[in-house]
Amino acid sequence: MLTNLSEAISAYRVIATANGKSPKTIEWVTGSVRLFQKFLDRDPDLSSLTRNELRKFILDLQQRPAWQGHPTINGSTRRVSKTTINAYVRGIRAFFATLEREEFISPHDIAKARVPKAPIKQIVPFTESELKAIFGAIGTKSPLSPEDRSHY
Repeated sequence: MLTNLSEAISAYRVIATANGKSPKTIEWVTGSVRLFQKFLDRDPDLSSLTRNELRKFILDLQQRPAWQGHPTINGSTRRVSKTTINAYVRGIRAFFATLEREEFISPHDIAKARVPKAPIKQIVPFTESELKAIFGAIGTKSPLSPEDRSHY
């Protein structure tokens, strides 16, 4: 059994790599957990972590300026987006669920935590007049025009 969060992160990397997870997925999950660990300001014993600590982490993220700690972007007045918070919490849950499924840890409280909802972005389609303007702006004397493509 794993005892602390650092050991668990190392074990997760091995499990996820062996299971064929992409490097980006592994980095997303472990990055989310490392951010949680940084918030906790310690390397906690896994059995001591609770959903309440995760909730406090979510509340902290909701109050944080976006891009906090970024090397080149500073002075942002925006807060961390709901979509970003949703992604962090999903990563943390996936981490604990994987370790639980692989029997590296006992069933864990955080694996069952609720994920804050991310907003659903409404896509506004182009109007017919906007589409006519877009397609009307395309020249007919280019290599990509329909008349020229028939020669290839």
